[in-house]
Amino acid sequence: MNYPFTKIEFSQYCEDENKRIINQYWEIENNNFKFRPTELATENTLTAQQLSKLVKSNSECFLHIEKCSVCANDISIKVTSQSTARKHLENRKYDCDTCKEKFRTRMRENGNEDYKAHRMQYAFDNKFWTKLTREEFDILKKIAELDNYAKFKKQFLNKNYDIVWPIIHKLDNLGLIDIRGIGYENRPITQLYFLPELVMELDVRPNANVTFESNLTINIPKHPNRQKATQPHFMKRVVFDKDIVLEQGKEYFCSIWKNEDGSLNLGIKAKSDLPNKSKDEIDYEPKSIGEIISKMRK
Repeated sequence: MNYPFTKIEFSQYCEDENKRIINQYWEIENNNFKFRPTELATENTLTAQQLSKLVKSNSECFLHIEKCSVCANDISIKVTSQSTARKHLENRKYDCDTCKEKFRTRMRENGNEDYKAHRMQYAFDNKFWTKLTREEFDILKKIAELDNYAKFKKQFLNKNYDIVWPIIHKLDNLGLIDIRGIGYENRPITQLYFLPELVMELDVRPNANVTFESNLTINIPKHPNRQKATQPHFMKRVVFDKDIVLEQGKEYFCSIWKNEDGSLNLGIKAKSDLPNKSKDEIDYEPKSIGEIISKMRK
């Protein structure tokens, strides 16, 4: 059955004529109610108040918006009027009340006060991306592939705004991405966050922030999207433009420098490649950051 739809439970003594009127009142067509209450009341020689009383006293209606993104059961919402039902249609749910309570219990047990971070991990653990349509899934992959909101907006969002923007909000509501970290609603958005693990699960190769390196002296910035304690504090995606060989039994110096911008310089260099100086005289720090950072992939 197509979503949304209504399921009506009639009272024991509801007459057939009243059932006909109630069925018309709750009939949905093209994601909206087919009959306006005022028109339906006029057609059946009733006032708006009489129609409302007839519906409420003779039936109960349950609005089914979609399947729960966790358990796949229908999301059922009891509604008493078209106006209350419209609010639910405009603000779509993605998990049922039972699964929401399980999520809240899990969050309390883990002592996690960061709702959004926990929600993103919950979405990842339950593989919410498998619940998406093909179009929604492709947009999530595009976000992960570009990994840069400015590029995503220029290359993709601006060209398909009416289609893509509602999907972005759905992905955010599901916890697959986070647009609240920097801006939301009327505030400027400068980035769309997602869990780094999602990249591997979606089988995409992000284009942004990948650098080509020639040696093992690398500048590593802070993790841009760290959501939990098990994730690294610093992270960078690197492609080497030649083979890097660490020889068995050879002595290496491993060095780390902290930069003013919070990033780290990691250096691994063979002792035999260092200047012929005493250990105390050797200066392992690079002369400048510019000598370390490789040309960014355009």
